[in-house]
Amino acid sequence: MAETAARLPQPLGSRTRVLAWLQRYGVYASVLALFLFNVAFTPHFLEVANFRTQLIQVAPIVIVSLGMALVIGTEGIDLSVGSVMALSSAMVVLYLGYGAPVAIVAALAAGAAVGAGGERSSRTPGCSRSSPRSRCWSASAAWPTCWSRSSPSFATPR
Repeated sequence: MAETAARLPQPLGSRTRVLAWLQRYGVYASVLALFLFNVAFTPHFLEVANFRTQLIQVAPIVIVSLGMALVIGTEGIDLSVGSVMALSSAMVVLYLGYGAPVAIVAALAAGAAVGAGGERSSRTPGCSRSSPRSRCWSASAAWPTCWSRSSPSFATPR
């Protein structure tokens, strides 16, 4: 009898059904609402030039986001990506007067140097990603961090 009651459909206006719908489709509804708002109130929103500008401006963010998705998917969490991207962008601007190839090489060298130095300082001997409580160095904060499966908490070295 309890199994039959659990399988019955919920009433249409119930709060749990609305919350379930929002959890499943809320993001799509929000994006649609933002799109319709911009169509109604932003001049030239649906022009090709605007779409081209948006695609050009979002390309670096998408590239970094895809890289971060791969890093998170392989359980190699690294929070310094945003700061390395900002440093590399600043290097491009600083060295652009010497030509585009020099600026690109300078940005890549700066990013590689930070990446190589951060990997060396981000691990302590015996630190393992799979152990439930491991003591690892935070490369961005330069402060030891004790990670548990529930949440990170800052602690002093032992």
